[in-house]
Amino acid sequence: LRVRRSGSLEGNVELGGTLRVAPGAILVAEGLTVRGTLEAQREGQEEGRVVLRGQNSFLQGALLGPGTLRNEGLLRIGPSDPLKYVCATVENVATVRLEGGDIYFGCTNPNIPGVLRTTGQGVVELVGAHVHPAGVAQLVVEGSEAVLRAGGNNRLNVGFTLRQTTLRLEGQGARMQLNADGRFEGENRLEVGEGMTLVLGPTRERVLQLDGTLVGEVRGQVQLWANLQAPEGKTGTLRLTGQGLQLSLIHI
Repeated sequence: LRVRRSGSLEGNVELGGTLRVAPGAILVAEGLTVRGTLEAQREGQEEGRVVLRGQNSFLQGALLGPGTLRNEGLLRIGPSDPLKYVCATVENVATVRLEGGDIYFGCTNPNIPGVLRTTGQGVVELVGAHVHPAGVAQLVVEGSEAVLRAGGNNRLNVGFTLRQTTLRLEGQGARMQLNADGRFEGENRLEVGEGMTLVLGPTRERVLQLDGTLVGEVRGQVQLWANLQAPEGKTGTLRLTGQGLQLSLIHI
């Protein structure tokens, strides 16, 4: 099925096959459950766009680009066991919840990366999710009102950039492992409550670049295993207020 101009899907609609949004067309969806393929196409400078409002769910299959998907409501990716691939750019200005099991970003085509970009007052929630790369993959959270938060046991295995934002763990026993190379830009804030654990990198082979200040309101535990460094010619400052630690890092 192909959308050639503009269209909308409202109510409890389940997609089990393939729905393609042609270049120049816009599809607005609310109450959509994807168990197949939702594709936003591109031709030259013209692209198809999918706008998600209200609550929508992605339980199986693929969200495909290279066109853009924009989330303006609650997009739940999971919880479900079947394979789920995000092989598109998802612009999030509301809430994307990654929950329950394995989720893959990217695909075999390097020209169609899997990107989740959160801005404005957007929120990315990880709830017992394991996020893996299946190609070019990136998670970006930027803006003083944007939040990356986690509850349950989570593993983020794709590259990330946090820019002027907050990383927050919520709920007793919450655990978040950032297992890929990443970058902190500007002033970013860590909030790790009692009984919670944040792991920055599983080994020193992973590189975390600190271009600015990373402050922590830490009552739980922060484990730093990765190689934390400032970019060349810049200075990074790590300040964990719960333990009174301040460390300045200069790339040599």
